[in-house]
Amino acid sequence: MKKGFLFVTFFLFTLTLNACESVNTELVLNPYEDIDFETTGRALTNLHTHTVYSDGNGLPHDVVDLYHELNYDILAITDHDEVTYPWAFSTVNENWEDRDPETLGMLDVLGNELTVTRNEWFPDTVSLFTDYKYQQPDSLERNPQAFHNTLDELDAIDTSMMFIAHPGREWKTYGDYPDGEMYSMSWWTELFETYPKESLIGIEVFNRDDRYPDDRGLWDAILTESMPERPVWGLGNDDYHGDDLSRGIHMSYTTQLMDEPFSDEGLKHALANGHFFTSNTSNVMDDAPVVSSINVDKDAKTIFIEGEGYDKIEWFHGAEDLTYNPVVVSEGDTFEYGSFEGNYVRARLIVDQEGPDEAITLTQPFGFAPESE
Repeated sequence: MKKGFLFVTFFLFTLTLNACESVNTELVLNPYEDIDFETTGRALTNLHTHTVYSDGNGLPHDVVDLYHELNYDILAITDHDEVTYPWAFSTVNENWEDRDPETLGMLDVLGNELTVTRNEWFPDTVSLFTDYKYQQPDSLERNPQAFHNTLDELDAIDTSMMFIAHPGREWKTYGDYPDGEMYSMSWWTELFETYPKESLIGIEVFNRDDRYPDDRGLWDAILTESMPERPVWGLGNDDYHGDDLSRGIHMSYTTQLMDEPFSDEGLKHALANGHFFTSNTSNVMDDAPVVSSINVDKDAKTIFIEGEGYDKIEWFHGAEDLTYNPVVVSEGDTFEYGSFEGNYVRARLIVDQEGPDEAITLTQPFGFAPESE
């Protein structure tokens, strides 16, 4: 009798323990859910580029030619507070040559980089699909209201989309940002709650050979607060300023998953819904790992990645306190989320980690929630 009682007690204890440890999690946000990886096109894209029309060194037609030679499908010339569009550059300077995007087989995107102030006080905002220029009065110099006014005005333009460029240039992991003030985590979270993803896409997480590695720590910190209700997509761009192939070209880029022929509307849809991968390389013109497909099994509660050109796949959730280092929560091509307690993960495919030829490709974040009863 005593043995039977002990057995039942142990059995009930085990059931209780397992019930306490088990977590039923469901995938509620998959940015690639609607992608048919066998048929959907891939557009090599750079959305942050400069010429001599602002502070770059290359003539506009030469910059276009460089990206065309590198087989880019989509290019936005985003000179600081200048609209270098359309590619009829001779209308601006008779010594500049015109380029026809249709002949080149490229999609030319209208936009510019709004600097707000030149003293690196506010984050720069890349504006797309509009010729809006920064127009806040001098009286708001170094006033956060100038930044917020700019985003309000962009958001009011139906065609507009925008993203925050290199936020890690101004925001630092070691910074002291009182709650509610500019650059505090509550400020970042409110920023993305204020503007929808169809307007404010996200932030750059790679900028020309990863000049601001704090970008990704900030990204994870924001995602920890905002997911899955408000995804914040991570972009990569060259922020090209040079005049030759040795000056930071094809080092940070996105691969947009879009149906062909590529169009503004197709790009807007891809950007708003996170239908892209973001890559960074250590060397000019190297290629980063490629994601071939992503398969989700909702019954088995797994996300499976197939790819090429990588040594390993890591899955990230959250950023460490104080240091803001992204946290690896799993490794391998399959992520099992049924018992995962976090609100998102994002994957990284990496080759030659911390070596001279390191190259990385990131997925956009997947969002989770407790399984509904």
